Amino acid sequence: MGCSWQPVRAARDSLDPVAHYDIALGYWTERRFADFEHFWDGRYQEAFSRFDRVLGSVNLKRWDDVPDVLFWYHGLAAAHSLRYDVAVRDFRLLLDRSLARERADTIIRSHHLEANEIRYVLATLYRRGQRPDDALPLYQEALTHDLSLYMAHTQLAEIYEERKQWIEAIAERRRAIDANPEDASLPYDLGRTLAHSRDFPEAAQVLKDAMSANPSNSRIPYTLGHVLLRLGDREGARAAFDRFVASAPSRFASQVSEVQRQLDGLGQ
Repeated sequence: MGCSWQPVRAARDSLDPVAHYDIALGYWTERRFADFEHFWDGRYQEAFSRFDRVLGSVNLKRWDDVPDVLFWYHGLAAAHSLRYDVAVRDFRLLLDRSLARERADTIIRSHHLEANEIRYVLATLYRRGQRPDDALPLYQEALTHDLSLYMAHTQLAEIYEERKQWIEAIAERRRAIDANPEDASLPYDLGRTLAHSRDFPEAAQVLKDAMSANPSNSRIPYTLGHVLLRLGDREGARAAFDRFVASAPSRFASQVSEVQRQLDGLGQ
């Protein structure tokens, strides 16, 4: 599943506990900052356990005083530890808090994420947790607030593709390109979805254009070769496969072997 965490990483700095020590003064200690270092070092299970102990020690009467940053990192550590239900609970709380601030018009932007950023993260957590029905409306709502959020279009396209709702999937792929035309990987995604929908003529044209715009992406000639075979264009398929074999990195060894067998079958 291709769920991107890019907007999550981009937003992380706005909740950096070191940068905003003032909002946590009296709550965090040097030992608590060490807990964050476990997360930053990629020791997510240990970070989750430490954050969980901190939350478990909070008096419920003071729950509203717990800073957002703790729920943010507790939720991300939970997600990295595959505890998606816990992560969803944390980010649902963060979204409720952010929406309440927006309604009160008291957002301190340097200290808090906006609701739409949290909404996108929550949708991604639902998707990672195999709950696409919950993710779908959140992605759609995120786009009503920010049409330029191209990754939401990408995630919607993948959900629709999994459901074989090809018209909707293709529409979202095109919207992703419109929202971020400088991303050279998006036309390939469109071409791949068109191929899966069996619109091979359109897929071939999109992939040819994508290959011209992004010649270093070896996945494009691989997919194009298979599409051209479907269209009966053996010479075009051979050229695409030859290009793939010449450019494919070592991690594509199994695909290279498969394509070489295809080339042998095509003959000279």
